[in-house]
Amino acid sequence: MTLNYIKLGGIEMNCQQVEEQEVIERYLAEKLSEQESAAFEEHFLGCKQCFEELRLHHAAAAEMRLRPLRTRQMPLTKWNQAWLKGLAVAAVLVLAFVSVMFLRRGHSPEPQQSSVVPPDLHEELFKELAAINVPPLYVPSTIRGSKSDRALEKFRHGMENYQKGNYLEAVGVLQEASELDPSHMPSRFYLGISLLMANQTDEAIGQLSKLVEPGSNPYSEEVHWYLAKAYFKKREVSPARKELEAVVARNGPHAEEAKKELEKLGNMAEPGQLPSPSP
Repeated sequence: MTLNYIKLGGIEMNCQQVEEQEVIERYLAEKLSEQESAAFEEHFLGCKQCFEELRLHHAAAAEMRLRPLRTRQMPLTKWNQAWLKGLAVAAVLVLAFVSVMFLRRGHSPEPQQSSVVPPDLHEELFKELAAINVPPLYVPSTIRGSKSDRALEKFRHGMENYQKGNYLEAVGVLQEASELDPSHMPSRFYLGISLLMANQTDEAIGQLSKLVEPGSNPYSEEVHWYLAKAYFKKREVSPARKELEAVVARNGPHAEEAKKELEKLGNMAEPGQLPSPSP
């Protein structure tokens, strides 16, 4: 047993004495002398074990106080009545005393973690900027020029799923089509869009990023536009802003939308760098 000695006013108290001399019970019943009480109070404030025992005894006293008299098996003698009354009074005194002592020593109770998480001030804006109301339309003429009839067949099959909104199914087939004919830009572009619509955001970014490399690319502006959407899904402000600026620079069909989204974005920082809201 751990011995935690406290000596106050000539009284030495440790955990063993607390147990053997029933100090906790006597303390709750106000049967200790003033010096003994002071020594025990100094002891349990520095002894986790005795403090826990005191807390448990207090809980038991509170329960007995609330329990209906008819459920108690032992008859209530005058001594028992005095004991219970003492416990009830002492329980209140202990709680008040412990609170005062901890405050006096500079201790404050650890704050309880709130189960309510405040919403991100920018969450609604992120959702708005990441939204894709209408995915890119499929224009059948874009399938011309494929080097392989098999790749063309796979592409058509994939686009059937795409048009039905079965983006996850489209991903697998378009992946095959792009592997059969890596030069077929529509297969690669719609594969990236299907990944994005299927909420495979990282894979979509990886696929679409390959299409911004220098060279002839009829999907150049749309690639930057949908990359911006993908980065907004990930709450990554800086790369999203860069993609929107690329859309504006190309001055294509999405240029005006990109300008409006840049205005909404303003001077927003990355989510981890956002300032705390004012009280």
